Amino acid sequence: MIPFSEASERSQAYRLRKLAMEALKHYPLAIQKVHFIQNGENATFQVLDKSNNKYLLRIFRYGYHTTEAIKEELDWLIAIGNTTNIKVPQPIKTIKEKCFVTIKHPAMTYARHCAIFKWVEGRFLWKYTNTSYMKKLGRLIGKLQQTGRKQKIHHRNYWTVDGLIGKNAKFGNLEDVIGIPKKQHDELLRARNDMYKKLKEYEINNPQQSGFMHGDLHFGNFVVHKGELGAIDFDDSGVGLHHYDLAIPMRSLAYFTEHEKRDDIELLSSALFEGYAEFMPFTENDVQNVVVFQAVRQLVMLPWLHSRSDVARLRKRIPKAAKNALDYIKKNL
Repeated sequence: MIPFSEASERSQAYRLRKLAMEALKHYPLAIQKVHFIQNGENATFQVLDKSNNKYLLRIFRYGYHTTEAIKEELDWLIAIGNTTNIKVPQPIKTIKEKCFVTIKHPAMTYARHCAIFKWVEGRFLWKYTNTSYMKKLGRLIGKLQQTGRKQKIHHRNYWTVDGLIGKNAKFGNLEDVIGIPKKQHDELLRARNDMYKKLKEYEINNPQQSGFMHGDLHFGNFVVHKGELGAIDFDDSGVGLHHYDLAIPMRSLAYFTEHEKRDDIELLSSALFEGYAEFMPFTENDVQNVVVFQAVRQLVMLPWLHSRSDVARLRKRIPKAAKNALDYIKKNL
């Protein structure tokens, strides 16, 4: 059999469905329908039971998290559900009262961890946001960071300066990315090295600015339902610098409005910061940090795209993403 990483996207989806159906046997659910959503960072399926309750089945990317790290994510989601009114996916326990299962299937090269969550209802905003929603998003980020302070985390120290842009960064080393013209690559590496030095000093001198956080609240990871926001996909939750959490939706907004001339970006960012400041410390001096972390975010995503070379549509994004990152750095830093 062709290794999973070398199979076509259609073949990968077929194999992942086989694995999903095997994983579902471990849960006390009467299944009516299973619908493939996507294979990106993880593979996801929407599951409908015979009472028309919806769930999300996640097949974790191979080798990305330790089992201890997966448990820390799921424990945080349970804690959020038990102590707040924030809408987040709640893990469903297996027949054996476990929060996830590890499945080995002949269709897959390696065993994969799988978990099922209650579905969080809502729609995506994508580019159709406004200051009201951005303020709510800032509040959501701040509230999640507050709850994160109560968690004891030992296996998800992902978004420290070293985890973001260090030599052993979580998503990989920028130096190893293939597909960037040499001149651009060299410029990006110099910019990375400069940011690393400055942010490392900031991290050491401001320990209160780090904590456990969502780490990936782009516009595809929160939904709106009856005017309220819910957060989904905590797979990249980790300990790191808080202001990185704010840079992510700003970069996501830039991505979705890339070909539009919008004159409200400053208002939207101000609304995000205003909402965030209701729950976490944030001053005018911190605004520049978010500008820097937007550059960091773009550098972080290049090794991630490289690491997903098995997915053709992601691999093809590298040259343009590199150019956009360099253009942003030259304009803003």
